[in-house]
Amino acid sequence: MAAEQSPGPATMSIGKLENIAYQIGVHVMTKGDKVESRILALGTYRFYLLASVKDHLKTETNFHFLELTSLVGKSNSLNYEPQLTCHYGNKSVEIHFKKTSDVEDVVQHIVLSLQTTFLEVDISKIISLQLEDESSIKKIHNAAEQARNFPDEPEPCGGYSRMYMCLSSYYNTAYREEVAWDIDTIYMAQNNKELNLNDFDHLDPKIFAAIIAALEHNKWFNRLYIFKAKLNTEALDAIVKIFKSSSCITDCEIVGIHAASVIQTAVNFSLKDFGANLGQALASNKHLALTRLDLSRNNLEDKGVIAIASALAGANINLKVLNLSRTGMTSKGASAIGSAFKSNHQIQSSLTNLNMSDNSLKGDNMSWSDFLSNPHHISHLDLSNSDCQLSTLFTALVIGCADVMEEINISGNYFVNKKVKDFVIPSTIEG
Repeated sequence: MAAEQSPGPATMSIGKLENIAYQIGVHVMTKGDKVESRILALGTYRFYLLASVKDHLKTETNFHFLELTSLVGKSNSLNYEPQLTCHYGNKSVEIHFKKTSDVEDVVQHIVLSLQTTFLEVDISKIISLQLEDESSIKKIHNAAEQARNFPDEPEPCGGYSRMYMCLSSYYNTAYREEVAWDIDTIYMAQNNKELNLNDFDHLDPKIFAAIIAALEHNKWFNRLYIFKAKLNTEALDAIVKIFKSSSCITDCEIVGIHAASVIQTAVNFSLKDFGANLGQALASNKHLALTRLDLSRNNLEDKGVIAIASALAGANINLKVLNLSRTGMTSKGASAIGSAFKSNHQIQSSLTNLNMSDNSLKGDNMSWSDFLSNPHHISHLDLSNSDCQLSTLFTALVIGCADVMEEINISGNYFVNKKVKDFVIPSTIEG
């Protein structure tokens, strides 16, 4: 099962495939342990196995390098030919080569392609490399370290455009030159570190996932702003992935987002699931740096809010602003937020702005408001139009933050749930 170098130029384009930088003839095992010839082609970010069918090439295997979980190289036990097993997603493909150096060339191409794109990331933490030849793996690691420590030249905005190109390939969406130009030229000239998705809302929403996902390993941007954008499930998942690992994003405003198509609203698109997934991501990130989180006007419901509250309860962050206005939560979600604040003394000390307006927070005798009676530093509080019973709320506020409160909006609520003549105004607020 010898591998043969494929004829042709070092760089070629095969049909609609991205430009191919490396190609080699290999053998693969098919059904019934049959050995067949294939062409292994590597693009900038994609892996292809091509079969010759009559007078054209057919793509049998196609995946992005970021889908890889491990690359395992060893000698075949029967004929000692070198082989490489690529594990990606829940699939794998086993390829047989002629020389060990061919395995090394393939692995090195994949590693360096990703390493030169994500300079701040140790690629070995993304893809597990297991090669029998220790000299090969040492050579590949040295090449990756060289790429990380001595890049050709600094790229604008932390290399965002190169990352965006890689993610466009990952999502199989068009790479838009105007996105890269805006980032490299306008953002860079203004030293703008807030990625505003609305700068690109005139483009096809299908490309938003790549624009967002490029932030996952980017160290330049520290703010993400999305207002009333059309997002598909891939874009929502990209947001979740960012907050699983990002140590740079401090300000996040995702306001009033909605489905990119009507078809998605029934099955695939659920903002309460997005809220739950985001909460899990925040909870798993030990390097979270959020100081501002605005998820207002998104129908997260209690499921999403409770997940976010659970994450905040254990987060080691100095959160200053939290906006959950008009998120569809009830007193159940508000209670989860209150419990999170009571258990996280760091947030008690840092939080200055809290907005839970335009939600129905009545019920449970306003027990969720207990956290306001504990010492905290909330100076701006908005609970307007939230069905609050103000008599209970004032009792908590007087105890907890009367001396630090600068602005409070409680319009659209009711004062008592009993006859006014039976109610005595607390002396602390009687004036």
